[in-house]
Amino acid sequence: MLSSPPPKLPSQQTPPSHETTHPPRPLPLRREWCGVGGRIFDVAFSPTTQHELATAGEDCGIVWSTGEGAAPSPRLKLASKRPAVRCAWHPTGKHLLTGSTDGLVTVFSAVDGSSLASLRAAKESEPSEVYGLASLSNESLLAVACSDTIQQWDLPRGRLTAHTQLAALQSSKAYGGTRNPHGRAFVFGMAARGRVLAAALSDGTCRLIDSQTCKEHGRLEAH
Repeated sequence: MLSSPPPKLPSQQTPPSHETTHPPRPLPLRREWCGVGGRIFDVAFSPTTQHELATAGEDCGIVWSTGEGAAPSPRLKLASKRPAVRCAWHPTGKHLLTGSTDGLVTVFSAVDGSSLASLRAAKESEPSEVYGLASLSNESLLAVACSDTIQQWDLPRGRLTAHTQLAALQSSKAYGGTRNPHGRAFVFGMAARGRVLAAALSDGTCRLIDSQTCKEHGRLEAH
């Protein structure tokens, strides 16, 4: 009968892998992205090319060219009278949308940066920030979050087709002090998947909304 091999002595044992390999190096900062004159509030990658992304900032919106091996550079500057706080691409990649602090959504050409259309999501007498933009499964429809409302827009017609005002929970704390005398709950972020819109509100809830009808169907209240 063959006997089992003798155990290795400590000096013969293979050192653990972490002792024989070097720790991974941190990724170096390849280049600084210059061309922004103020704060940046949002960023979005192009849905059709991996070498472009857009930023929404205090002075304007910018489409960046990020080609491999080349220094990132502003390819287009999208003029805005007020700070752009949100940006989103049209699914085709041909248009870029920005939402500003005066409640205006602007549609730009992603080819030459020209302004093609404007959608007013808030009254001029009561300007509110646009804090959410999302192209819906139907390419012609856009979801907009502004103040305490969720809105659905028909882009080709520039028409508001549905909207809902989200009421704050009675038990929630109202934020904004004198700027929010009615204790409204403001939408601070929004995401879309299929017919479902998820909206993050200042009252600590996440509302689930049917993007086609803008009707609320549920809420998450763990915060």
